[in-house]
Amino acid sequence: MAEIQDGVTLFHAPKGEILIGVTSSPDGDEIIVTKARSVETYKVGDNKPLKSWSTRTSLPFTCPVVFNASSDEFVGVCNHSMHYGKRKNPIVRGGGQRSSGVTGRQTVKTLLTRYLKSLVKWTYETSDLCNQRHLQIGSKIQAILMTVGTSDPLIVFCNGSVENLTAVISKRKTPRASKIQENETILNQWLTPTGEMSAFLLTENLVTKEYSFMVVPECDMDQSSSSRKILQKPSAECVICDSCLYQNQTSPKLFVLWSDRSIWSYSLKDQLRRGNQTSETELEGNRVIQLSMKEDPSRVCITTVYDDYVAISGLCDINITNPTEEYEYLTMWNINFSTLQGHVTLPGSIQQGGDRQSRFLVQIQDHLLAASPQSLTCHSFTCQSGTLSNALGKLPPSAQETGENAMLSLQWTVDEDTSNVPTVTSAELITKKDRVLQMLLTPGKTNMTVFKKDVQHLHVHSSSSILEILKVASDHFSGKNDPIPRKLLEAIIKQTKVAGSACPWFLSLILEKSDVDLTLVCLDYMQDLPEPFIVKCLELFLRLDESKLSSLQLNGSSREVTSMKDCPVSTKQACCINKILVCPFNTIFLLSSVKKVQFGSVLIFLKYLEYLMTSESYLDDQNPSEDMLIDWISVTLDAHFTQLILTPEARDVLTNLQKCVKQHAEFYREVNTINQLLQAMKKTSVHGRKDSNVNADSYSIELLKL
Repeated sequence: MAEIQDGVTLFHAPKGEILIGVTSSPDGDEIIVTKARSVETYKVGDNKPLKSWSTRTSLPFTCPVVFNASSDEFVGVCNHSMHYGKRKNPIVRGGGQRSSGVTGRQTVKTLLTRYLKSLVKWTYETSDLCNQRHLQIGSKIQAILMTVGTSDPLIVFCNGSVENLTAVISKRKTPRASKIQENETILNQWLTPTGEMSAFLLTENLVTKEYSFMVVPECDMDQSSSSRKILQKPSAECVICDSCLYQNQTSPKLFVLWSDRSIWSYSLKDQLRRGNQTSETELEGNRVIQLSMKEDPSRVCITTVYDDYVAISGLCDINITNPTEEYEYLTMWNINFSTLQGHVTLPGSIQQGGDRQSRFLVQIQDHLLAASPQSLTCHSFTCQSGTLSNALGKLPPSAQETGENAMLSLQWTVDEDTSNVPTVTSAELITKKDRVLQMLLTPGKTNMTVFKKDVQHLHVHSSSSILEILKVASDHFSGKNDPIPRKLLEAIIKQTKVAGSACPWFLSLILEKSDVDLTLVCLDYMQDLPEPFIVKCLELFLRLDESKLSSLQLNGSSREVTSMKDCPVSTKQACCINKILVCPFNTIFLLSSVKKVQFGSVLIFLKYLEYLMTSESYLDDQNPSEDMLIDWISVTLDAHFTQLILTPEARDVLTNLQKCVKQHAEFYREVNTINQLLQAMKKTSVHGRKDSNVNADSYSIELLKL
């Protein structure tokens, strides 16, 4: 369960202004915003700057400024190259020909280049940075890394060398040895979470187009103690668009956004171990999120939020489109299920574009800072664990706080014993995936044992492959009259229990084929089903005829059901509709979908709900509770209230529902009265035993008339 609040715009970037980055103070109460020509500090959540400093035009900042708590100083980098030259007029002798051996003033052409690789430090009391002393450094600086618990900032040079600030200042004019290969450049850098003074580096080889992940210790005099692994790419043509690190002391993870619009996760647990560190083995990863093909990856930025969520900014295709103008969104996604949890609109439309350098996304405690070429906004967020009912807003606030009466809770964790599942290599997973696809798409006899074992391996070791298989199958069978492989698809759904929101194209295929058996399997085993799919399934069940119901096998029914007297639908229809009624839903989303249901189906549905409220017949062990029935009645009446009032056929239904509601209200009032009376008697009984000397063996009988 994750929520993002509407943001506070810290500032709107003027044209030509370059935003470098954002860092935080050690206590996290203030944020430091670095631009090319200035530095500003803000209180978190407030758009009024607390302090600002400007630098000279010839000395712009080139990486985010950090605050060193041990010395109460700001530390910045001015890493700019400035070219200037001086040219004297040549002396020309007769005929306009230059003399190669002149004897007077000689032609002089001088081009001097000076690289200002400098550090600058200042405090809160400093008023003007132009007069501040700049410390010249012998090597070009890439970034300054600082986090809570570190006593001295760590300096990362552009050649991969890593040193602390004190050592850099003491030998500032000494050139640093290169730790990266020739034609390599650093894309990103982070402090290691183990407490050791070392850095993670993500590099790109401009010639081979390979990406490497390195661990470089501080003051490493050679490359023997550095480790390097080459990143596994989705395909040979993919390039990195953005990256972030989940900081965990035991099992940190690297997340990479590739140009094919997929987000991959790489475990760095082995990277923290010493020994055998010079071998350049491949760092294997797996895809956790696949973005829409409509997205422009050059606009998208990512950052991790705790261990189960990732925040993504710059998206424009999240099924929330404005007919007049398109906007970019800041979104929160669940990594385990690849589901969208929350979103807010970012300022400015996507037509405004902008430089990739001015786009980034940073998490500072419980706030997200999203930067675009137009603005910098600060958004608060919450990520809480809870039931599916809480996440969908199904329970009232009191029940969410106490955790009581959580009737619609759903346990996401699948308690499966995977200890007996052998480990497989990446090549074997690709082979199993291709074999599963071939069995699905090629008609003929299928070895179900092999099929189920391959699906199990893919589910355990590469869960994203299951979604890819369902996507390919949906595209293959959609719009065709070919029969779908129902048994194979049922096996996949039962084994993986995939989230319905992660594969909407598969749900569309099921509705297109009107496959009742497969629909029931989805209702029984799938998690997080979208409300539009639930309502369309309801319409499908309401218009079923006996020819399709005669051979219908009801999954999950504990016993053979008998016909029900006065029920407006058939017995098997009722069993199917009951599976709809017990599905978790959000009232707001459900209301918009119920409005699209035909009025004839609405009348039949209300009559069946009335029957369930007044009848004591039980079809199976999964009958909907009264609270569920009341919620469905409320949503249906709200969606078609005007038409129900004006239609004579609906009068009897509305009258009976009104009587039913009055009876239930009167019943619960009496129950509350009895409950209050019993509570009072309980207090009196306890008080009497403490304050009286009545014989414990004596008793009395009182007749209560209600």
